Amino acid sequence: PPEPLYDRKRRHQEDSGSEPSDYEDQKEEEEARKVKSGIRQLRLFSAEECAKIEARIEDVVSRAEKGLYKEHTVDRAPLRNKYFFGEGYTYGSQLQRRGPGQERLYPRGEVDAIPEWVHDLVIRKLVEHRVIPEGFVNSAVINDYQPGG
Repeated sequence: PPEPLYDRKRRHQEDSGSEPSDYEDQKEEEEARKVKSGIRQLRLFSAEECAKIEARIEDVVSRAEKGLYKEHTVDRAPLRNKYFFGEGYTYGSQLQRRGPGQERLYPRGEVDAIPEWVHDLVIRKLVEHRVIPEGFVNSAVINDYQPGG
């Protein structure tokens, strides 16, 4: 596969000690235009729907604080909590050997099932708008960041 633009540009600057040529800049701009033309953005959720989803997330946080989830459903860190549903994985401080590629899925059943509200309020909407096919989702993760996180 072709080398990513930022790597080529950095390598060129390091090798030659000079800035990229106008030709290289034009190639980069053309590639950026092609990428942008292939991106489709949709606004799927109204403010009211977002408020409903956020309220349900607050319910998840409350249930977690009460210890109502399986051990591996909740992953706590100083500035964020992560809630796994359907499938969950371990990474970072939980592993003996850290770094990219060291993530591991928990065995099936180690995290709670995807809540019905996620299907009703999020997944169904994604399927209806053909963002994903029916049956595609097997996990959902909520990242709840604290101030400064």
